[in-house]
Order: sequence, then structure tokens, then C-alpha cells
Amino acid sequence: MTQPRRTRPLPKPLLCAQQEFLRHLARVAGVDAVTVWTVGKKGYLLSVLMEGKTQEWFLATRREPRLPRTFTRLDVAVRKGQRLFKVRTMTLVCQT
Repeated sequence: MTQPRRTRPLPKPLLCAQQEFLRHLARVAGVDAVTVWTVGKKGYLLSVLMEGKTQEWFLATRREPRLPRTFTRLDVAVRKGQRLFKVRTMTLVCQT
């Protein structure tokens, strides 16, 4: 039995990349879905799923490219996803 999309756990291992790489990858491969994940009480992660791929790529920090960037405000995470990937619709995954 599969879990509903809104309660699925974070994918492991996390594939992280900086915004320049993700922007280029989105132009070349195309974007299938953009997801904003809730982490803790005030943390949000931004991920993208490319067309034809099964792995999600997370936006990484500039100083630590192997760690996902944690946003403290939801509107900033959504705005960053809209600017990077040129999409209007996103999925918000809330975890308890």
C-alpha cells in the first residue's frame, strides 16, 4: 500500500545542487514537479523533479553544496522556486 503524496517522507539520499546547476538542468531536461517540504516547525526545503527522472534534487546552500538549503519563510521558498524553475504550481508537503 502506498502512502498519499502529502505524507510521504523525505527521499533518501538527498541529492543537492546549487541554484546555477539546477537552473541549467531545468532548462535542458524540463521540470516535472516542484515541491516545498516542511521540516520542523519553521523550516522549508525546495526540491525539483525533472521530467523522466525518479530522483528529486534539492536546492543547496552556497557555502555547503552537499546540504539542502533551509528556508525559514514559506513565501520566500515559493518565490525562489518560481524564479528558478519558471513554474506557477507547486506541491506543499506537510509532515507531522
